[in-house]
Amino acid sequence: MVWPAFRETMSPTRAAPGPRHLAVTEAKFLRSEAHHHYRQRMFGQRIIARSMSATRIADQHGNNWQYHSRSDRHSKVACWVVLFDVLQRCPLLRRHALEGKVAFGINHRMIDFRTDKQKDLDLVICVPREEDEEEAPGRWRSFADLAREYGVILDDKETEVLASLPPLENRPVGDVLMALEAKAAMTAHVRAAPRLFDELTSAYTCINGASQHAVAVGLVMINSSSEFVSSDRNKRGFDPAAPEVTIERQPNGAQVILDRVRKLRVRSHTTEHGFDAVGVLPLHMRNDGGNVDIANIPGFPAGGENYHYETMITRIASLYDGRFQAR
Repeated sequence: MVWPAFRETMSPTRAAPGPRHLAVTEAKFLRSEAHHHYRQRMFGQRIIARSMSATRIADQHGNNWQYHSRSDRHSKVACWVVLFDVLQRCPLLRRHALEGKVAFGINHRMIDFRTDKQKDLDLVICVPREEDEEEAPGRWRSFADLAREYGVILDDKETEVLASLPPLENRPVGDVLMALEAKAAMTAHVRAAPRLFDELTSAYTCINGASQHAVAVGLVMINSSSEFVSSDRNKRGFDPAAPEVTIERQPNGAQVILDRVRKLRVRSHTTEHGFDAVGVLPLHMRNDGGNVDIANIPGFPAGGENYHYETMITRIASLYDGRFQAR
């Protein structure tokens, strides 16, 4: 099925590229050294771990954290990385970006037409609507700008791939084609599980109800560390050398979250309700300034299985190709 809005939509500030320009840009991406080196791998999991290792979140007491319960940096980084991986594996999305047919929106509010419930989604891919007079073109950020703003840490080869991708801009949101919601369960897993489930259910309900054909994506980062330095328990007078450490029952806690994620409704057709793609990312994070690592948790999805990060990325790219193929 072809999304009708694609037939005539073009960014008002960008001229349509000719066939030769499209071919040259795509060839540049395919020729990039990093693309060839990593063509069978995905960057996302290690970028998220590397970026979350940095202490970038300052609290009101002068402490700097890797993860803070009142911050959404983890979800911003995760959604950026998901889109980065999808762009590499979806030629149609790259072509739509180059032609100016799609843009991205941040914290976009989607409203379920049936229930009138609303939710702000972390990141959406959309058909850009025409700008209002006060929306000057110069104010919009690029996808690369967003990486710098969010503190996404790329190595040299990942930076090369980013430079080879077609431009994608933050523009006023029209029709939503893809919506991403990322959550994290870092501590107190048993207590956090019901709320996490409700928030993700609310996310796909609003996506489905606002835009039936939009690809609805959910990603959950799950901490497997048996010790965690919580920003809620270490505030004023926090001593990094002697923090109050929360002891977690692992891998039981991580398994509780995974079991909840597996109960989320998923869909195989746009007439149904649920997420189109769901993934989990197991991490090992003590939140004390040390490295964040990808965790190997017994019983968690392996490569090629449902809910694995790379399976999620492959499914997103396939669904986008299937739903929004240009004629």
